[in-house]
Amino acid sequence: MNRYKPHICVVFEDDKCRQLAHGFVLNHRIDDRRMQVMPPAGGWSNVLEIFRKEYVPYLHRFPEGYVVLVIDFDGRVIDRQQEFAKAIPEKLKPRVFVIGLKDDPETFKRQIGLNLNFEQIGMQLADECLDATFNIRQHEQCDHNKPEFDRCWQSTKDFLVRGTMF
Repeated sequence: MNRYKPHICVVFEDDKCRQLAHGFVLNHRIDDRRMQVMPPAGGWSNVLEIFRKEYVPYLHRFPEGYVVLVIDFDGRVIDRQQEFAKAIPEKLKPRVFVIGLKDDPETFKRQIGLNLNFEQIGMQLADECLDATFNIRQHEQCDHNKPEFDRCWQSTKDFLVRGTMF
């Protein structure tokens, strides 16, 4: 990944979230050279701490970079959204996105009722973004992400989708 070109670093709470994002990156229409999937942080509070310590300076140094923070909201969507919003410097807010499931990946997988693994669900999520469809993305475990998904997609699709830029 070239840090001097538009790119995304994705920081995860746990391995199941990482698998979802890895599936997104595996979609053949996504330019995997523009997206770096980081190791799991080991909890939502660790994602927040890593963001503060590592990615705030990183984003100041690399103005073409974006960061997606993927957490489980554990039923506390508003509280966690507010906590992360406070931690993101105003100047960086257009390049930082916080998304996650209302509860956790296991609950989500069980509720959608599809016989897919987490990577396959991530690939389907990528298709939904690329095709502007809303099956999984409007599920009750994901619906609170719509403004953040839309903001992220509008900011990154021109370099993230193969064949659209550069």
